[in-house]
Amino acid sequence: MQLAVEGWAQHSELTTAASALEEFVARVPDSTPALIRLVEVAIDGELPDVASRAQAQLADVYLKSGDAAEALVIIEDLATRERDNPAHIERFREALRALGESDLEGAITRRLNATLPFADDGSF
Repeated sequence: MQLAVEGWAQHSELTTAASALEEFVARVPDSTPALIRLVEVAIDGELPDVASRAQAQLADVYLKSGDAAEALVIIEDLATRERDNPAHIERFREALRALGESDLEGAITRRLNATLPFADDGSF
């Protein structure tokens, strides 16, 4: 699989590579290396829906394996881009809970607001 994906990627056939990786992770859903590669291919191929699905699946694998810190990095990116997706916010809560955060909602709000652009109101 890896050789095929690399070949397609070298020939700019990123949609084909992403499709093959999607099929692979459908059969082997906990394959962290395949999910990471799928995210990379989807981003390089400008396939945002594929990238989002793969990132969500990768975050879930990290959460399931107890690697909440890795999951949180991915979840922050997802939740920042897709603020209205309740599944991402629930993943956020799960990762923060696993990391021992006591104020889940406050932590989520702070982290999401930290990514908003500053308003330029002319004052300092």
